[in-house]
Amino acid sequence: MMNARIQFDFYLPTAAKEMQSSIDFSIDPTESFNICSKKIYPDGDDLYHPNVANDLIPKEKDSFPTLNEGIEMYRKYGKAGGFRIRLGSSSYYGDYTLRKKHIRCNKYGQPRKKSTDTLTSRGLKKKERKSYHKVTRCMAMIGFHRDHKSDTFTVYKFQPVHNHTLNDFDQESICSKSHKLQATLKRSYDNVTASKIDYKNFWRDYINIVGPNDAQCVVDQLQIRRDNYPNFHFEYKLNDKVLKAMFWADETAKENYSKFSDVISMDATYRTNRYNMIFVPFTAINNHDKTINVGAGLLSDETIESYTWLLRAFIKAHGKIPSMILSDMDPALCTSISKEFQGCTHRLCMWHIMSKVPAKICSDVVENSDFKKRLHKIVWNIHLEPAEFESKWNLMLDEFKLRENKWLDDIPSNLLVNFMFNFHTAIAKQRHEQKRLDIASRDGTPHMISANYPLKIGKHASTIYTKEAFVKVQKEIKKAFTLCFQKTSLSVNETQECTIVYKNHKTGEKPHFKVVLNKEDMTIDCSCKCYTQKFKPI
Repeated sequence: MMNARIQFDFYLPTAAKEMQSSIDFSIDPTESFNICSKKIYPDGDDLYHPNVANDLIPKEKDSFPTLNEGIEMYRKYGKAGGFRIRLGSSSYYGDYTLRKKHIRCNKYGQPRKKSTDTLTSRGLKKKERKSYHKVTRCMAMIGFHRDHKSDTFTVYKFQPVHNHTLNDFDQESICSKSHKLQATLKRSYDNVTASKIDYKNFWRDYINIVGPNDAQCVVDQLQIRRDNYPNFHFEYKLNDKVLKAMFWADETAKENYSKFSDVISMDATYRTNRYNMIFVPFTAINNHDKTINVGAGLLSDETIESYTWLLRAFIKAHGKIPSMILSDMDPALCTSISKEFQGCTHRLCMWHIMSKVPAKICSDVVENSDFKKRLHKIVWNIHLEPAEFESKWNLMLDEFKLRENKWLDDIPSNLLVNFMFNFHTAIAKQRHEQKRLDIASRDGTPHMISANYPLKIGKHASTIYTKEAFVKVQKEIKKAFTLCFQKTSLSVNETQECTIVYKNHKTGEKPHFKVVLNKEDMTIDCSCKCYTQKFKPI
């Protein structure tokens, strides 16, 4: 496992930053051009002269207020002539200010000699990067001279001839995710000024700059947020200057938790960055029945110490523990939850349990259709009481001879910077959707699916549930009206007890449920727990 090491900040000179941000070395495909005129000389060399309009051809003694304007002029000339440009050499005055600057064709340079001996030490130790860009010692260039007094730039040298064919950039094959996205936003590949190679080169340079300082960049960014936003919580843990753990929760996550802290899911199964650190999101369900984030952490390992630190950071951020927490079966995590979240009900996530069934049980049993049917009928039946669940579970273990399977027997009891970019994008999308649903619930009128069941309870439900939740609630109201029948009724003191029979048309079953009305506080409780588990307003 790689470690995310906190290192020194990188330095990029101001002049270089300004030049990098202001100069566009790409080709604008919207401008038209003729390719070139070719000349063959007696020594056998083919030379190519760009065939462009006279007003685009640079001329010696042309003057520009800034170097960037001169470079932009040569870029347009290169686009029209069918070649790309690159920065060349520079010279300086005695006071270290720029004196001369050369801008060259991007095929300038010495071709690399490749060894064909695969047994050399170089061939064994270094794997060369594949590249389709070839240099040809092309000497086409333009030179700018800076006047020290006037601070203007004048063309003092211009070489227009190339030793390679010139390209029609409108015919270039360009395809990358970023490039496709830009083409979609600008409605055409022709409107995208940068090429596929430009995007790849930018990403390569970005990795080279950020790579050694990856963890430092993330920590610095989150510390800046904590310093500027009082309700933003962030803390991290170092071990010998190596990032071991971090936790953060912004004000929206805190507000979400204050409203929806009854059941929290803690999923520690994601390893999505180059250091193999474990991403641990804390997730709740909002009043639209959608998942929302209430905090997140990164851990370098899955030890009791790490999980304990993370849970303490969670409590410090939110000030209270949840009513119930769901997690996977990791022993270190379970131990930490029982220690730090005392009084919180801990349950194992059924999705994680079911996903491990094929790995924990022999294939003959897993592929048995009867076993699958029995297993799903038990674990996904929300109406089973604990005693009945235990009874059916044990019968299944005995029938399929799984009593010796300890796992089943125990059940009832990419760069950190890039990761943070993706995390913030996902959270922004999640919160945008929540705002959209809030507006739809506030301004929209719910649709009543049928007029053949009691409208009063339906209309009342539409005033207390969000639009998304009400769609599910009124289906249950309709099912209760059409499929549930009262069998017995008994009044004792301040309570009334009824036995309800539910006709399940899909399975043919007719389970019985007990409904109790407390006349003193006018509360109703049903043994099916459907309302309590799914639809109780928060």
